[in-house]
Amino acid sequence: MLRSRTNRPPRPGAAVVEFAVLLPFIMFLALIAADWARLLYYTICIEACARAGALYAADPEWASQSPYATVQDAAKAESPYLTNDPNLSVADPTDITVNGRPGKRVTVTYTFNTFANFSFSNRLNIQKTQTLTRFVDMRLVPLTPNN
Repeated sequence: MLRSRTNRPPRPGAAVVEFAVLLPFIMFLALIAADWARLLYYTICIEACARAGALYAADPEWASQSPYATVQDAAKAESPYLTNDPNLSVADPTDITVNGRPGKRVTVTYTFNTFANFSFSNRLNIQKTQTLTRFVDMRLVPLTPNN
């Protein structure tokens, strides 16, 4: 005859033991998820900074009327959270050619620090400090139509 589930003796401490065994793994996954979310956020922010700096450098008409004095000021204003962050650096714009026309390239670099050092093996080696670099190329705005 099969024994029914209601006839089993109670095990009140089993859930606590299972939770105690799984808690470090759950916390580790939460830490990794938080770091990846922060990494994605900072990547999006520095790309927006590079785009704003390139727009400032590529359009002299807008630059003359803007409240910003330099490309660096325009780029940093795009992300107010990073404005005074010493890890954010905006390089001076460089002259390039975009599809056969003159343009500007603005490069933004940010030094990202993770919460923890995730070095487990040679395959999974996420350093405590990551350098994020993004650049945006933008054609110069012509001063006269049809240029």
